[in-house]
Amino acid sequence: MDLFQSITVITIVDGYNLLFARIEGSIDIDVAERAREDLVRLLNRYAAATGSGVIVVFDSSGNVGHSSRQRSGLVTVVYAHKAGKADEEIIRIVSNYKNPSELRVVTSDNRVAYACKHARAATIGSRDFLDLLGETLDVPSQQQEEPRDEPDQKYSPPNSQEVQYWLKQFSKADEKTPKKNG
Repeated sequence: MDLFQSITVITIVDGYNLLFARIEGSIDIDVAERAREDLVRLLNRYAAATGSGVIVVFDSSGNVGHSSRQRSGLVTVVYAHKAGKADEEIIRIVSNYKNPSELRVVTSDNRVAYACKHARAATIGSRDFLDLLGETLDVPSQQQEEPRDEPDQKYSPPNSQEVQYWLKQFSKADEKTPKKNG
C-alpha cells in the first residue's frame, strides 16, 4: 500500500504527541482509544479542508514485530512495530521518502524534529499545529475540560498562608520521626 499517493503536501503527525498537547496532560487507558478516534476524525476534517495527505503515527500497544497501517477516511493511521517506537517510525518514513521537502511533520519532540529537518522535511510543533487546525476548521485548539463536581479552589495552587501551614505540619512530623543511626 503506497502511503504517499498523488498529493503534494503530506502531513505526518506524531499521534500521541499531538493528542497529549490537545488534552494538555495525560489520559486513562480507557479514554485513550476514544481520544485517538476523535483525533483521527479531526485530522480527516483537516485533510478534506486542505487537500493535504495525512499520516498519523501512534505507538503500538505491544511488540507486534512490524508496523501496521490502516486507512480511516482520508487519513492513514500507522501503529509502530513496537511499543514506544512511533518516533523511529516517523523518522523512517521521512528518511525513506523520495522528496522530504513535500513533507510536514507535526511533533514537539526535539529529537524527531531535528532528524526530520536534517532530512529536509518541514516541521511544526504540536501546539502550533493545533492553532492551525483551529484556524482551518474553526475548532478550539484544546479539548474543553469536563465540568468538575469539586470546587475550583481544589485545583488552584495554595496561597502563601496555606504553604506556611503545610510547611509547619511537615516540620512537626519530621521532629517526631526518629532518626536512624548510620
